[in-house]
Amino acid sequence: MPRLSLELQLEKSGIRCYEFLEKFDRQQGSVTLPRPIEDLNNAAMQNLLFGIVDKNKQKELVAVGGLFPVDTHGKIWELGQCCVHPKYRGRRLQSALVISRTIISQVFLYNPIFVTAIKSTNYASLNNCQAAGFKPLDNMIPELLEPCKDCNCRVNLFSCCCDFYQLKLSPQDISTIANQMLKGNNNCYFPGKLDQNVDIQLSCELSNALNKWENKNEYQKIA
Repeated sequence: MPRLSLELQLEKSGIRCYEFLEKFDRQQGSVTLPRPIEDLNNAAMQNLLFGIVDKNKQKELVAVGGLFPVDTHGKIWELGQCCVHPKYRGRRLQSALVISRTIISQVFLYNPIFVTAIKSTNYASLNNCQAAGFKPLDNMIPELLEPCKDCNCRVNLFSCCCDFYQLKLSPQDISTIANQMLKGNNNCYFPGKLDQNVDIQLSCELSNALNKWENKNEYQKIA
């Protein structure tokens, strides 16, 4: 396989990501829960919509993923709308998006709790999330079922065809991964199995934001 030179960035356009999802997920047998375009626009405005672009193809968008509020207090966030361009699948880009969303969003959110919903038949997503530190959710959060009203697989108002998981990483783990990202260590994106033919770099915007956040954390530890 040819080596990929990719860049992880914040996506500023919910429309661009929505169209990407329509083309490469919805029209090819959707594995993500449909969300209205307003959800993606809101995620973009909050710096919670992420994209991976191919630097060798004029920064063509090749993968997307977002974070969406579960509760009204901005404490619980769901990973969703993750999709990889068909030509780039099998290179563990979903794994990179799972890791990057949960680490980099620490810059923009205060002590967030991350959850995700995965269909029991979606083994690739399950493996990626488990490798990133997600464990089965201990107690169901009723708000997680709210988006299910738009799901064609839903049986009734009180059931869901997905299993729910919560990220369980210590602050030290998060800080360690953030440092690896800043150093350009691609191992952090691919827990358990590094794809030697994929190079992912942070955009300048993300690198600067993550660096400021990490420096602030180090200062607080010293103080």
